[in-house]
Amino acid sequence: MANSIEYERNFAVFDADLPDDIVFSETGDISIPGGHALVQILASRLNAAGWQTNNPEQHEYYGWAFFVRQKQRKYWLLLQAGSSWLLICEPMGLFQKRAGFSSFLSALDRVLRATPIITKLSWHTRQDYEQGEVDRAKP
Repeated sequence: MANSIEYERNFAVFDADLPDDIVFSETGDISIPGGHALVQILASRLNAAGWQTNNPEQHEYYGWAFFVRQKQRKYWLLLQAGSSWLLICEPMGLFQKRAGFSSFLSALDRVLRATPIITKLSWHTRQDYEQGEVDRAKP
């Protein structure tokens, strides 16, 4: 992406070359969602880039969530599986929405692009993603 990502484009969609690590219960329900190995890699790479992360935790039955912080800035990330991976990024607190979020998204973009297993990365607004407007994504 260019120098910065527009604030509203906080939905990253990408493919990742990793085996599926989803775990099903005996009844066929998801007990552990896929993406555990991937979210661990993402948290580790963000740490290496100078961001602090907590240990990712399972978010309900469909994803993995964790917090990323640097100084006074804090962001919440949620990784979900689908036909491609979805990483939703949200600033924590009203002040965060204006201060530093685009620079965080740019840093996250660099981390994702430098991760060899990640391909076909694009950024979407919530509205475009939810409405299936993939042609409006930005690579």
